[in-house]
Formats: sequence, C-alpha cells, structure tokens
Amino acid sequence: MQTAKYFLILNITPDSFSDGTDRIAEGDFRNSKWLLEKAENLIEAGADVLDIGAESTRPGAETVSTEEEIKRLEEFLKVFCAKSDFPLSIDTRKAEVMKVILSEPLFYKNIAYINDVEGFSNSEISIETNEMSFGAQEIAFGGDEKLKVIKEIDVDNKLKLICMHSSVGVPPKLKTAEIADNFYTQKKHLRSGKFFNYGKSHDENLSEEELEAFYENICEFYEDLLLRAAKQGIASNRIIFDPGLGFGKNLKHSYALIKLIPKFIQKFRSQVFVGASRKSFLREIIDSQSIGKVLNYQNQLEALDLLTEKYNQLAYQAGANLFRVHVHPSQIKEYNIHR
Repeated sequence: MQTAKYFLILNITPDSFSDGTDRIAEGDFRNSKWLLEKAENLIEAGADVLDIGAESTRPGAETVSTEEEIKRLEEFLKVFCAKSDFPLSIDTRKAEVMKVILSEPLFYKNIAYINDVEGFSNSEISIETNEMSFGAQEIAFGGDEKLKVIKEIDVDNKLKLICMHSSVGVPPKLKTAEIADNFYTQKKHLRSGKFFNYGKSHDENLSEEELEAFYENICEFYEDLLLRAAKQGIASNRIIFDPGLGFGKNLKHSYALIKLIPKFIQKFRSQVFVGASRKSFLREIIDSQSIGKVLNYQNQLEALDLLTEKYNQLAYQAGANLFRVHVHPSQIKEYNIHR
C-alpha cells in the first residue's frame, strides 16, 4: 500500500465554499503576508503539497476572468516561490492560466501538479429543471488546448496532471442533494435531451444497475482522457484520476466510489486523488443526525474535517493515496459521529 500524501488547500478567493468567506470579511484574501503565514502553517501541519486555487468552483460561484485569476496567483507565487522550493499544485481549469504561470521559471520550479476540475476537457452542460424531473444536454468540446500547453511548456515532463470527473459542469449545475440515484443509468437520455425521473430509493446503496452505469461513465471519461493525452505525447503514468466528489454525485454515489476505486486502479493502473474535504455529501450526514443544530460554525467545520478523514481512511484502504484536505489529519478533533 502506497504512503498517503496530503494536498492542503490554500484558496486565494473571497468566495470559496468553506473558507473564502471568512477571509473576505477580514479583507485579506489577497494579502500576501496573511497567505504566506497560512502557507507556512499548512506546511508545518504536515502538508506534502500545497494546492493553490484562485477561482471558486462551488455551486453558484461566479466565473473569475482569466486576467484576475492570473493576477491572484502571481501576487502570491512571486513572494512564496522566491522564499521556498516547497512543491505546489496549481488548481485551474483555464489553458491561458496554465500557460502564463508555467512559463515563469520562478513558479515552474515549485509546481509539481496541475489540478484541473474539468479533467483536461472543456464541457458545458445545460440543465432545465421541472419539479422532480431533469432534462439535460451535455456538449463536450475537448481539452486538447490544455494538454498542448502542458506538452509545450513542461519540457522536463515533470508535471503530474490531476483530472477530475464531472457530469454536471463546473461549477456544478446541480447540487449534491439534487442528483438522482439513476443519474448515470440515464446518460444516454442526457445526450439526447430527453427527460428522466428524479429518483432516490430508500435503499442505503445504489442498485447494481446504477453502480455499473456509474462505473462505466467514469471509465468512458478516463479512457477518452488517456487517448487525448497520448496523442499529445503525455504518458499515462503522469495522469492522476480524481472521481469528482461533489460534482454529479449524491451521498450514495460518494460511498459507492469506495467500492469502485479498486476496480479503477486495477483497470487503469492510475493513482486516485480524493477531494472529499468539507463537501456537501458529508454535511448531509451531519444534518441527518441533527448534529448541525447544536454545533456552532467552527465546530461544524471540525465535525466535517473528522468525517472527511473517516471517508479518506476508507478510500485509502480501497487504494487511493492522494488526498486534498483543508486540515491535516494530525490536527483533527474527534467527535462522536458515526457512518
């Protein structure tokens, strides 16, 4: 079993779903001194990599312009990379941002990963809602421009590419609680724009048909990605798969992924990157136990961090070894919460 590696999150945003709003209230989300202190604290806490993002992808988030995203990243990286060689993951979905940031030698020396929530593809999903039914049309544009940027600039072939799976767009067009159990069994109808019933059974797990359709959808996405990467001369051992928790998966899908990780690793021989930290499917567990009603905001975050670690332990036992988290597990407070 491979050693777990933790990517600790540093958001340079005012509106990230978990920690951005705290900072904007203090007016310091771009404050280089504050960010450096935060980065140092994360490293001291045990981070193996810092995951730096300058655009929120939470549900309902506004798109940040390319120019603004680059500016936010450059302001921090100029200071941090001049003082440290600590490895970084740059969390961006824009080819131009990748190109500008990777073209700067001072930044390039630190960057070990590019983390793309669009999975090195570009997709637009239009979803119309009608009471308990959804009709959706999915249009894939491909992400070859991003792969070409990596191939052109990463002459050392040192970068690993973290590629996230999403079936509801980025930011997600549907919230976790709005995802039907049969969402993936109906993908053929999604492509044709037909309507399908929004359904959640009272069973604890997905049906065998729903689970198999879910797995097949993920495999189709990854097979296409590997093919496109190979055409650009990017080896498959540089591709890391992120199943995209919070993006087109409800609570049942999220726990079904634990069962699918071993199958996926056996099929593709890929590392699996898990981004469960403080996601809404974990909030559902807290709400279902009425815990949220008796915890203040800070304690709710601590409870979410504990649930994140419990989920990550299951994922690690299944074969995943890369984890994107807000808090290192060594600093997580124990609560009496069980799944």
